[in-house]
Amino acid sequence: MSWMRPLQYLSAIAAALVLSISVARAELISVEIIGDNDYIPYSYEDDGQAQGIYVNILREAFKRVRGFDVKIRMLPWKRGLALVARGDGFAIFPPYYFPEQRPYMQPYSQPMLLEQVSIFCRDSVMGRPRSKWPDDFYNLRIGNNQGFLTPGPAFFGAVNAGLIQLNEVTDTNTGLRMLVHGRIDCFVNDRRAIQWELQALQRSGRYDPDKHHIQEATTGAGHWAYIGYTNKQPERYPFKEDFVRQMDEILKDMHSTGEIDRIADQFFGS
Repeated sequence: MSWMRPLQYLSAIAAALVLSISVARAELISVEIIGDNDYIPYSYEDDGQAQGIYVNILREAFKRVRGFDVKIRMLPWKRGLALVARGDGFAIFPPYYFPEQRPYMQPYSQPMLLEQVSIFCRDSVMGRPRSKWPDDFYNLRIGNNQGFLTPGPAFFGAVNAGLIQLNEVTDTNTGLRMLVHGRIDCFVNDRRAIQWELQALQRSGRYDPDKHHIQEATTGAGHWAYIGYTNKQPERYPFKEDFVRQMDEILKDMHSTGEIDRIADQFFGS
């Protein structure tokens, strides 16, 4: 019947659209980027979902990468680094720029955010000035997240020389609870990460500023955070050059327009 022809025509158009979408999806290159699953507020996992400032920045950036379907896989930091070191992981966020300590990581992306390394200590060890990092912190017990190079080369040199006792912890929350209970003297990490977790501990009743007396002793160097790409098993990632180039262009544009700062401000409710 003649009235069926328009329906058949529409059905044919719908089928063609479904086919074209399927073909387009099939042509996308699947890419997995590893993220630190316990670096609040920058990168963490909550109820199985990736969360944090860097996650929000990268999700927006991934929407603009042409020809790729990008997924985020959240893992413990040391495990993620091990995958990248073997070439079993394509890229990871958010490392600082330490090419000598991580020769398997090259290149680094355009930077995302500048983090301020800070050292928080118990009042009981602040009877004398401790402004120079790490020289003024010799003979103290310092907490640091496993796999983090945050404290810097001079700190690890002092640890190797036996001048500082390093206590590695699984995450910032654990490190600060050790600080609160006097099991370490100081804890080093990004300032915003420490402040965020101290507020969370205070809300949960595990930290009382009037009782536990913790203060910011000094600051270390500021470090930019990046995506770090593996330089191992290049045959597995023939798309690497194109992906890196696009991501660099996108991140550079997001910086120039102020979009990255706006995403960070929105996360903190500024």
